[in-house]
Amino acid sequence: MKTEDYKRKEVRIRWCDGCGLYMIYNAVCAELAELNFPKKDTYVISGIGCAGRSSGYFDVNSLQALHGRTIPVAVGIKEVKPHAKAIVFSGDGDLLAIGLNHLLHASRRNDDIKVFCSNNEVYAMTGGQRAPTTPIKRVTTTSPYGNQEPMINIKDIILSHNNFFARSSTAFPDHLTRCVKEAMKHKGFSFVDIKSQCPVNVGRKLGMDVAKMLKWYKERFKIKENVKDLKEDELGIIKR
Repeated sequence: MKTEDYKRKEVRIRWCDGCGLYMIYNAVCAELAELNFPKKDTYVISGIGCAGRSSGYFDVNSLQALHGRTIPVAVGIKEVKPHAKAIVFSGDGDLLAIGLNHLLHASRRNDDIKVFCSNNEVYAMTGGQRAPTTPIKRVTTTSPYGNQEPMINIKDIILSHNNFFARSSTAFPDHLTRCVKEAMKHKGFSFVDIKSQCPVNVGRKLGMDVAKMLKWYKERFKIKENVKDLKEDELGIIKR
């Protein structure tokens, strides 16, 4: 199978110009092809938000769930069809805010689903409001004087249940592809936190275009290999 075989041909793939979701989508399609996932037994579930469009872009079984309900839908598919490949493709607002309760328990149970989180650190689709992933002092629509709330520590939540956790970024495409591949190969629950640029509702507020945002990510994050833990400014893969 080829990467293009997993992309739906009859629809136009549309996100904002420069959005990191294009890169994440391509990385997931590429690894579906490389690992030869059977299309009839592969399911992609997206939620509400910018990533919500993605389910309609994959040429596999796909559906868009209610806000925050991507994970229980994926778990339900695995309950009915244990042999199926269940992939969640969603954003930080959907997965780490309203959907956090489902994430906690899927992680605790070690459900065999693959979760790819496009993390642009805001509620991007609705105007760039502060999210659980927004860094301290970041100016957003709802934190005009700078965010005063700490970011959610999703890494420690996932690792507290000894699951697979990876953090990558669209600024490092080779590393992103490797993280996607390792997550898909992992038997059990796997979560990939992908730091992704939003040029409209983050870049404009920070005075950055796409090129500057990607450079900013490269300066902000460093790749670490063979580690047992990751600091907030480190990218890597942890298997427990």
